[in-house]
Amino acid sequence: GAEDAYYQFLERPYLSANQRVADRSELRLLKGINYNDYNTLKPFVVALPEISTYNVNTAKSELLRALSDQLNESAAESLQTTQQDGGYDSLSGWLSDSQGVALSLVKGQLGVKSEYFEVRVISLFNNRSSRMRTLLHRDAEDGKITVIKRQADQLIRFRDKQEL
Repeated sequence: GAEDAYYQFLERPYLSANQRVADRSELRLLKGINYNDYNTLKPFVVALPEISTYNVNTAKSELLRALSDQLNESAAESLQTTQQDGGYDSLSGWLSDSQGVALSLVKGQLGVKSEYFEVRVISLFNNRSSRMRTLLHRDAEDGKITVIKRQADQLIRFRDKQEL
C-alpha cells in the first residue's frame, strides 16, 4: 500500500497509521478507495482488535463464495439452507458439505462459533433519533462478554419513523 510519501502530498495531508484498521471507516483513507468503493465494501468489512475466525454458520453467501472460486452460487445457497436449519456442529461437517472447495488456504480462518458481536440500537425521542453501535467479545474459554467499543452518532431530527 501507499506510505507517508503519498499521503503527505494530498490536499489534506496525513500520515499512514502503520497498524491494523481500528474501524471500517478508515478504509476511506486508503489510496484507491473512493466513496462508492467504501459503500460497496462496508457491509462485508469489520475491524476487530485481533485475528478471528469466520463463523460458517452465520457467514453470508457472498463471503462464502469469496473464500473459493470453486464454490458456486447454488452450493453457497445450499450451505445457507443448512445455516437456517441450525448450522454445523463442527467445521469438518461444513467442509464435507462444501466438498472442501479448495479452502485449504483459509481453513484456519473458519469456525462454527462467533467471538465478536455487534449490537446496533436506535432510540427515538421527541422527533429525534440516536444510534449506537457496540462491539462485544465473548471469551471462548469462560463465555465472559466484554465491551470492546461503543460508537454513537449525533441526534438526527426526523419527520417520521420511515426516515430511519
